[in-house]
Amino acid sequence: MIAKNERINASITRDVKLRGRNGLDEQFDVVYEYEYFGYRYRVAIECKNYASKAIEKAEMYVFEKKIKNVGKLNGIFISKNAKFSKWCTNCS
Repeated sequence: MIAKNERINASITRDVKLRGRNGLDEQFDVVYEYEYFGYRYRVAIECKNYASKAIEKAEMYVFEKKIKNVGKLNGIFISKNAKFSKWCTNCS
């Protein structure tokens, strides 16, 4: 629960491009940004809606590399219908 004196400034943006350390733009489905007690936080969210395909290692690897390239960014990988491959489940 948030106390009355706590201030959270938040925004949610879809289809976001953030500049990476290597100078390239990285695309994220959703970026949630908020400020809490003067500290700024960012969370990139990757969304998948596969009917039958499992989320594979390569997709998780690419997402991780994009997050590390941008820096100061946390990540969440979400899938509505698909299952994660055994490798992805073991790494979570």
